[in-house]
Amino acid sequence: MTPPAPASTAPDSAIRTILATVSGSANDGSVLEAAITTARLFGAHLQVLFVQIDPEQIALQVGAGDPMGTAGLGPMIEELMADGDRRQASALESFEATCRHAGVPVGAAEPDGPSAEWMTLPGVDTACVPAVARAADLLLFVRPQSREDAPVHLWQAALITSGKPILLLPPGPSPVLEGTVAVAWKDTPETARAITAALPLLRRADRVLIMTVDEGSDRQSEAARRLVAGLRRHNEATSLLALRPDGREPAEELLAEAGKQGVAVLVMGAYGHSRARETVFGGFTRTILRDANLPVLMLH
Repeated sequence: MTPPAPASTAPDSAIRTILATVSGSANDGSVLEAAITTARLFGAHLQVLFVQIDPEQIALQVGAGDPMGTAGLGPMIEELMADGDRRQASALESFEATCRHAGVPVGAAEPDGPSAEWMTLPGVDTACVPAVARAADLLLFVRPQSREDAPVHLWQAALITSGKPILLLPPGPSPVLEGTVAVAWKDTPETARAITAALPLLRRADRVLIMTVDEGSDRQSEAARRLVAGLRRHNEATSLLALRPDGREPAEELLAEAGKQGVAVLVMGAYGHSRARETVFGGFTRTILRDANLPVLMLH
């Protein structure tokens, strides 16, 4: 008789590699602390990426719009490269100090706990970050304190082109990604994919809320009830909460109710498409990207 296989000691998680980005800005400390906290939660390996300026791409971009070509660009490129080097040194110093303080080993992935590695790529962030994210399980961002400093273009590019979920965290202390997890349910493939990506969070949640905004559709209501039944096989504490907007936009209503319910993480699909070089999102997704004051896990 074949003896039973030993029980796995690894966390019940499909999130084993997390990618975070740093830029040499004041927001790096918050990003690194939140990323390490999240990596520790899942026993995951953390990759921290710094995108260095690529002088060839600068010359191509500037030369394309300058009838005089790239003549005279040398001093400008040298100044940009020097600034990039300073930012990279600052970001690397912050990375090493944060890992050292948190007791997180730097190097190869650890099988039984969090670990971290530093990565540098030349290029443009909207291309490099999604490309690296395709080999990770989760892409983590932290919204800066000032809305004007938010790299929305990067978040949008990551959502559209990486094919992986992003976790967008609010500024401030690292949030606890446990407790009540809510799903902003809409009967679409984007939401279904986001739920699959969020299963590690949904399974460990104390409570799962399927939040719908009443649109007067019987099909939408029936789909939500099917989802509740399906998710109860992962977490018995799953229930449906139907919202009726009272003069507010659906996204505003949902965020307000999430605050009342003490939601720790909001899971949702990101609705948008790429139109040539322009990324186009609907109003619901734009409002969440701009205004959500709680962690949001999104997938296109």
